[in-house]
Amino acid sequence: SSFRSRDAEPLTEVRAFVDRLDELPLQTEMPDKLPSHLRRLCEVPLLSAEEERVLFRRMNYLKYHANLIRVRLREGAVRREDLDTIESLLQAADQIRNRIVRANMRLVMSIVKHYITDSMAFDDLLSEGAAALLRAAEKFDFGRGFRFSTYVTKVVRREVFRLVMAS
Repeated sequence: SSFRSRDAEPLTEVRAFVDRLDELPLQTEMPDKLPSHLRRLCEVPLLSAEEERVLFRRMNYLKYHANLIRVRLREGAVRREDLDTIESLLQAADQIRNRIVRANMRLVMSIVKHYITDSMAFDDLLSEGAAALLRAAEKFDFGRGFRFSTYVTKVVRREVFRLVMAS
């Protein structure tokens, strides 16, 4: 269904969902041998296919509404309330994106560990992988029916491989 249709989820419900994101449970079982800074990256549980779909749909829905207001601003006078609403919608979309990113950091860690070389440290590769993950979360089209993890695996591998080859 389209964001414009009558059966679209009300914006108030999407905002309430975003407010509850921090209440979702954290991962309790984690590898023992990880340093504490890496263990924190694994705290958010993996997402199911349905959870991914819901999160991406809601993130895009918030961006869509922010863009509707932006378009209206071009046509008329700029009101402070509209700017505040746009900012609020985009912050909520960022919260959802961050949840998606945090849930996929373990995947990035598992990919980059295979590319460690004498000239490429794990932390450098992880940094590049995390940046690729963020870009991928912004570009991903859940409507194509693929899992985000499938898409991000290809993106992270490509970016990390480029980094290793350039070193």
